[in-house]
Amino acid sequence: MIKIIGRERGFVFEVESLHAGKTAVIVVDMQNAFVAEGSPIYSDMGNKLLEPMAVFLDQCRQKGFRVIYTEDCKLPGKSNILQDGLPGIEIHPIVRPKEKEAVVRKYHYSGFFGTNMDILLRADGIDTVAIAGVCTDVCCLSTARDAMFLGYRVIFLSDMTGTLAFPDKGFGPGDALAQHEMALRNVAFSTGLVLSAAEFLALPVEE
Repeated sequence: MIKIIGRERGFVFEVESLHAGKTAVIVVDMQNAFVAEGSPIYSDMGNKLLEPMAVFLDQCRQKGFRVIYTEDCKLPGKSNILQDGLPGIEIHPIVRPKEKEAVVRKYHYSGFFGTNMDILLRADGIDTVAIAGVCTDVCCLSTARDAMFLGYRVIFLSDMTGTLAFPDKGFGPGDALAQHEMALRNVAFSTGLVLSAAEFLALPVEE
């Protein structure tokens, strides 16, 4: 049995198994803008996830889990590489969606805020979501937190998420690994289970 307890909120979450038809993997923003080399907002951690994530997602599909993607987009008129018609907005081909897998476009950090994500998941009877993608401490964390607020069981994949180093905004330059690890601590205390991909895949699956 796996258990996490957030002491201040009395949050208890136990998992002995996963239900194939009630579990979805949310792949957050694995777009060229973040994971293709040469991008101004390139995440080296995200780039290194591409090959192992492709394998992981296929394993999830084989278990019957739903895979659903988010696509970060900027509002029209904003000068940014994350706009329609620019290559940065495209999901990287190594991890691109399979036929009939949904892509949820979002205009804010969370995959749930102002989108149809909740409707899509509830229509399929999903009650457990596993979070993968970039960036750990921004869009992945925001998506996980909103999922928890909406009543989903949240599993956050420690080695299928990654971030980038933040520039100095008055508090010193960021370090990608340190930011990643801090976000994992945050999630583990307040939001859901933090598991590796291997631990997630090792959980028994009910049909």
